[in-house]
Amino acid sequence: MTLGESGTSIGHYGGTLNTLAGRSRDTRLFTIYGYARLVGYDRHLSIVPDLLEALDVQEGRVFTLHLRKGHRWSDGHPFTADDFRYYWDDVANNRELSPSGPPRDLFVDGEAPRAAEGTAKRKWSAVHNRLDNLYEGDNPDLPTLQPWHNTTRPPADRFVAVRNPYFHRVDEKGRQLPYIDRFVLAIADSKLIPAKAGSGDADLQARDLTSNNYTFLKQGEKTNRCRTLLWRPGRGSHFALFPNLTVNDPVWRTLLRDVRFRRALSLAIDRSLVNQVLYFGLAIEGNNTVLEASPLYRPEYRTDWARYDRKTANRLLDELGLKRGADRMRKLPDGRPLEIIVETAGESTEQTDVLELIRETWREVGIKLFSKPSQREAFRNRIFAGETVMSVWSGLENGLPTADSSPDELAPSSQLQLQWPRFGEYYETGGKKGETPDMPEVKELAQLYRDWAAAKSTDERAAIWRKMLRIHVDQQYVIGVVTGVPQPVVARETLMSVPTQGFYNWDPGAFFGIYRPETFYFK
Repeated sequence: MTLGESGTSIGHYGGTLNTLAGRSRDTRLFTIYGYARLVGYDRHLSIVPDLLEALDVQEGRVFTLHLRKGHRWSDGHPFTADDFRYYWDDVANNRELSPSGPPRDLFVDGEAPRAAEGTAKRKWSAVHNRLDNLYEGDNPDLPTLQPWHNTTRPPADRFVAVRNPYFHRVDEKGRQLPYIDRFVLAIADSKLIPAKAGSGDADLQARDLTSNNYTFLKQGEKTNRCRTLLWRPGRGSHFALFPNLTVNDPVWRTLLRDVRFRRALSLAIDRSLVNQVLYFGLAIEGNNTVLEASPLYRPEYRTDWARYDRKTANRLLDELGLKRGADRMRKLPDGRPLEIIVETAGESTEQTDVLELIRETWREVGIKLFSKPSQREAFRNRIFAGETVMSVWSGLENGLPTADSSPDELAPSSQLQLQWPRFGEYYETGGKKGETPDMPEVKELAQLYRDWAAAKSTDERAAIWRKMLRIHVDQQYVIGVVTGVPQPVVARETLMSVPTQGFYNWDPGAFFGIYRPETFYFK
């Protein structure tokens, strides 16, 4: 562990780190913030060994993983190659536990690596699936490799994690990390978290804070002995619209799959209005694409088909034969009113505020917009089932890729891709579920993704990335609105080694994880 970067320093032991979350399922933050991985990103976004002692790569194809001698789980049991064998033989290749087989990322040319021969399969899937999820961090009986181990069983409104006595990282003096003894996650209504953070209830908080909380949080700094930081985001779009290209309704499916309609929707958004009204002009207007800090960035990726142009939008809608009625609103080809219901997960009033502004300019081109909030699970299930016409989420998780980063977000690869969930499900299940991609450009993206995996040089991979990015800009599968919205981070004045400047992102980043919270300490 190298300290001394961005204000980090050698610390001392003790104390409790308090943070807040809106759902009991957020016990997964123990895993996310802990950021113990086989390999992970450092602060310069280079991939380096972590749980592994070393990683050897030959010709970009052969990977040899070297485990640390004597490494143990938090309960003292050895962490060895047998843990990997257990996963492969008894989980990934057990049809009860993994009905779709091993993860598709492990396939080469459509074939999975061969499983070890002679391995017995155990009939205990229900118990296993209920208890085995290390990522969720909600089962105190499971050991961990993270810096802190949860000791509280759900349901609870306060989860307490304690130091892992066998954690593998040490500071520059060879002292074992983490410095902080306990990590406490308190569950609160997400709408109250800004107020609680501003009142000093958290030692470190970013989750459920938004840019419009910044002034309030700043005002409470002296009283609560906290500092309010603004970190850079790492997503391709802070707010994006996802037309569902695999929606059930045949009329909507045909219309949404016509690129002229998607382009018209994008051109009919006044992004400058959204930026000025909601983000004080601090956001970046444009498409859902890579950020300027990425070596793959090109300015036209951000701007093409993203400038407010009502005239061109109207022309495209007219070309589609979407005629206006007496009220000047357009109709679908089957005569129904052209009313787009945009569904949200109901977790942010900010999304509703953005949709209100988009509603105004879409109405000018003859399209009505209605927003429909729900809960996250219901929100996703409706999209997966093809019942949702359009939804709202953030854009590319990794807005800072290099050529060697996987372009999986740009190709149909997951059911969680809200623009084509059934195409993604088809990929994830090896064709057993979902729908075969049948749009030419989507099929091209799938082939380019395979080409990237087989490419032998960084230059080849960069060229493939740029082709995929160009297709996305032209096709507007996801309609980005703004990005670059600063993320408030509240940190106790006495909590040391928290960077003054950083980027806040899921992948890469794991939110605070990339900054190694095990090195944070109280002075």
